[in-house]
Order: sequence, then C-alpha cells, then structure tokens
Amino acid sequence: MDKEEAAERLKRQFRKLDTNRDGLLDKNELHALLQKGNPTFTEQEVSILFTQISRNDDKVTFDEFVDYVYDRQLKQPKKELSFWEKKVDEMKKISEAHMAEVDRVCFHGAFLHEDLNGRFSKADWSFNDLPVYERGYPEAYIFYGWTEDGKKQGWFVASRVPKAGSVKRYKMFNPSSHAAGPHLCTAIWRNPSGKLDKRLFCMAENREAWDETEEGRCLDAELWDGHVPEQFQVDESMHDALEDEWEHEWQEEAGEGVEDFGAEGYELMYEGGEEPAPDEDFAEVWQDPDFPAAEKSVGSAEGWDDWRRVSLMHPQAHLFCRVTSDDAISDALTGNSWFLSAMACVAEYPAWIVSAFRLNTTLTANGAYAVRFYHPGKQRFQFVEIDDRIPTLKGGPMSAGVTPEGEVWVALLEKAFAKFCGSYRALQGGSVAYGLLYLCGGGLAESFERSAGATRWKHIYTKWHGKDQETLDRKLAEGVEEDGLELDQDSLWVVLREYMEFCYPVAATVIPEMIEGTGLMPKLAYSVIGAREVKLKQGILRLVRLRDPHGYTGWSGRWSDTSDAWEDCPAAKQQVHFKPNVTGTFWMSYTDFGKYFGRIDTVRKPMPVQGCKEAKLHGAIRGLHKMGTF
Repeated sequence: MDKEEAAERLKRQFRKLDTNRDGLLDKNELHALLQKGNPTFTEQEVSILFTQISRNDDKVTFDEFVDYVYDRQLKQPKKELSFWEKKVDEMKKISEAHMAEVDRVCFHGAFLHEDLNGRFSKADWSFNDLPVYERGYPEAYIFYGWTEDGKKQGWFVASRVPKAGSVKRYKMFNPSSHAAGPHLCTAIWRNPSGKLDKRLFCMAENREAWDETEEGRCLDAELWDGHVPEQFQVDESMHDALEDEWEHEWQEEAGEGVEDFGAEGYELMYEGGEEPAPDEDFAEVWQDPDFPAAEKSVGSAEGWDDWRRVSLMHPQAHLFCRVTSDDAISDALTGNSWFLSAMACVAEYPAWIVSAFRLNTTLTANGAYAVRFYHPGKQRFQFVEIDDRIPTLKGGPMSAGVTPEGEVWVALLEKAFAKFCGSYRALQGGSVAYGLLYLCGGGLAESFERSAGATRWKHIYTKWHGKDQETLDRKLAEGVEEDGLELDQDSLWVVLREYMEFCYPVAATVIPEMIEGTGLMPKLAYSVIGAREVKLKQGILRLVRLRDPHGYTGWSGRWSDTSDAWEDCPAAKQQVHFKPNVTGTFWMSYTDFGKYFGRIDTVRKPMPVQGCKEAKLHGAIRGLHKMGTF
C-alpha cells in the first residue's frame, strides 16, 4: 500500500469516528476507537493518552491522529517563519509524495494560447524554492509566484521567469495558491485580462508502464460487438459541425464570474497577502441580517441547538484544500441528500467549485462570502451573500460538515443555497437533476430513467414553472416533462460516453428493489466518472467507473476491487490502469450498470477540467482527440 492509499484509509477511519462531523475527535470519539482494540481501556487511561496525542486543546486533529497511528514522535515547535516561508513550507509538506515522482507535466486543451499544449520538463533549478517546468520551443516556463500588488498568487506560465521578486508579464495564471505543483491546481487557468480557459488543464505525465494487451476473458453477457445505432453514427462530413458545437459548448454563460473580475465594490480578500485569522481585532465580523442565526433561517425549532462560525470549528480551517466533498456529506438531513449528491457530483470538477466563490480561494477575515448559483427563472447566474455561521447540533454541524483537513466550502455552499431557497428546511426533497442545474447552469437539466425490468430509458428534462423572484419557490416551480425519446442500452452507452467527452457532471441512482446483496445504497446518487471501452479479441468490454461520495463504497459484484474478474482479464486491468483503491471509486460492467441503476442525471454544461482526478480526465482527453485539439 502506497502513502496515498494509506492516508485515504486512515481518513476514512477518522471520518467514521468523527460522529458529529466537525473534522475533529473528542475524548468520547477517541475512546470508541481505543475500545475496539482493547475493551478494557478506562476513561482515566483515555484521558492520559488524549493529553499526549492532542497538542493544543481538547480536540484531536487528523494530523495528530495520523501521528498516533504511526506512533511517530511529535514534532518540536519550529522557529517563527515569515508569511512566504510558511506558504512554501506548507506546500512542500503537502507535495512531498506527489512531487518526488513528477519530472514532466503536460498542458492539454489550451484555447487562448494553443502554443502551450504539450510537455514541460522539470528544470534543474527552482524559483521561490518550488520546481520550475520548462520547454525549449516555443520557449515557455511554469513557475510559482505572485504579482507586485499581491492580488495574484499561484502558478504562472510565461516566456521568461523573473530574475527575482514579483511577476510582471505572463500568458496564463492559476490562483491555486496552495497547490504544490501546476498539475495540482484546482482553479481555472486565466489570462492577464481575467478571461478563463475552462478547457485547459495541466497533468503529471504517467510514468508507469502499462501493457495494452487484448488478452483475457469476461462473461459473454458483458461483451459488445461495437455496433453504434444509426442515429448516433457520425460521418466525416459532420466533423466540422461537431467542432463548432464543441467550441460553442465551452463558451461562458452570463454570470459565471468572468465579469466579476475586479468588479466595483468587490475586494479580493487576502489573495497574495497573509490570510489573517478570522477573529483578529481589526476584522469586524459581518453578520448577515437577511439570513440571521435564528429559527427562521433553519425553518424549524428542532434538529439544532446553536450556531457557530464554521471557520472556527477546526484549528486548520481552509476554504479549499482538496475540493472534495466525500468527507463532509452527512446523513443527518436525509431529505437534503439530493442537493448534497449533486454537490458531490460537481466536485469531481474542482475548478468549477472554486469559481463559484468568485476569485476568493481563502478564508475571509470578516466571514463574508458570495456564492454563485444559476436562477432558472432569470436564466442566468447570480451571487448569494452569506456569513460563515452555520446551525449546529451537540457541537457539530447540523448538516454538511467539515473535512478532516479542515475544508469548509461544503458547509458554506449548502448555507448559501439554503438562503437562496429561504431556509434549510426548504431544501427538503428534490431531484439531483435540479441540483445540478442550480450549481452548473446550462438552461435545463436532463435525465434518462427506467423502471425495474425495463430495457428502454425515457428522456426527461427540467421545466421551470416559477418566476424570477430572488428567493426560489422550489415546490411550485420545479417541474419535469417528457419528450417521447427512448433509448435502448446500446444507445444510452453512446450518450454516456459523449457526456464524459464533453465533461458534463453525471450522477446515477439505483433501482432500490434490484440491489439487495450488492452493497449498493438506495436513495443516494453515485457520481459517474468514467465510461471505458476495453478492446478484447472477442469484442469490446464496457466498464463504468463510479464514485460513492458518501463513504460507503460497498459494491461487491464483478469488477469490484476484490473481484477475480481483473485476474481473468489482464486486458481490462492494463487498459484502464486498474489499482485497488480506497478513494471511494469502483468499477462495474455496463451490463451490471444497466441492471442495477435506473436513473442518470446531467446538465449539458461542460465543466472546467483543471484539478480533476486522472480517472475523470480520460473522457476529456478522448473528446480532445476527436476534435483534433489534444
């Protein structure tokens, strides 16, 4: 097991123990862990051990938990560092495992500067104590830095690297100030005028050798002859039209945030300067008068007992860290799972989540945030302003929580949507399709749905019946319609592959009565992150990769992590680069997908791909190859 897998496994164990989802462990939660290994542990013994593990207060952080598990000596306090030294030191720690193996990175999909596409090699020198990646022709460099005014801090691409000091001229910039390498950025690349290149992404070059064999066997029912239904066949004369459609699909919608760059009255909080603690004396904490810390904002007198600033609930709080929501989604409000599932699905595209908070990537000193949502009545995006107080129950978040790393964006985004709808209670009940629409835009969302035993999928799309008032009246406004289109399994496969190529967010929900004994969970949407075709001598094996954002990951059928199918079919193992993992993703055959799943939701809105996991990038790369822009 490598370091990343070990860390993921520890984090899952930590999350199971963190019953109130505040991203920390208290004495009772630690006691539960210790008693699993030794039921004779007394409260006094737990208190003594707790004091040794916890370095500062009455809570244990994830880092302290890891130190305890590995039985490492606690680190001695270091000398006081300057702000820039702290930043660099922090990134070095985060990146140690990642960067050791990264000798080359590649840019793909560049539209604003097509000359940037291609490979960059790690230079034998550094800038600001971080790696520099260079290319000879056309000459270009990727490096970490900041502008003189401090408003831009992150990774730059330029024809020259400054000799020292701040960056003055550059081609592209990524505001991921905590990223330890350009391939680890989680925001959208932009040019000096602020125009976004949503299609551009940087990834580390895979150094592992995989044998693209076609040897192996699978079940006859899993094989496909590759026949594409006539209505989905594309001849060569259509390529130009498709390329035009591709370019059109990636254009920004009004309100996505581009025009908010430097907008009047909006100050970019602490981008490029030291991030002050939210409770410093000079920062007057803002309290939202339109959504107060009161019963009317929750919509109920039950289920909560206090309000707390989420930025103060964790000693290492961040607005963004890894930009994933698998650690923060809760079962506390099951009626809200539709929106949290949609949020987790969209989080497969970290740069889109980051852009929803305008250009702000760090915690604000006054606790004020603006979060972007799509308003179907106005048919455009708008920002909802909130403070960082959330309702709590027994010291932990009432609903969406804090990750072990201290990431708080999930709770803030959920609160902003609660304000958009009038209260937290107003979030009860909904469809994942509408959740994707509110988060991503695109005009409308669509679904393909079938019942148990049916082989054809009906096409359904959202139909807004409401008006354009500031607060959404979801119950009266959310509607759906059918257009009579039905797809068979093979046709749906072609559509699903297209969704992956256009980088649409896609969620899938099971048929409850079909999943007994499979390990799959009802009422929860899974994120679809890949649709792969494995070439075998006998035909084509279709595999679907999904992520369980809720942390259960119990799929026990064929092509699960422990399935013998991988050993029986070396071609599948090699072609999809299969590794048993603990990150919440799993594979299944498209045959089983069509058996157990009954609904697919998406919004036809291409997402920016910078920051996506490698598994998600396969579809984007396939689409770029089709259009000749890879």
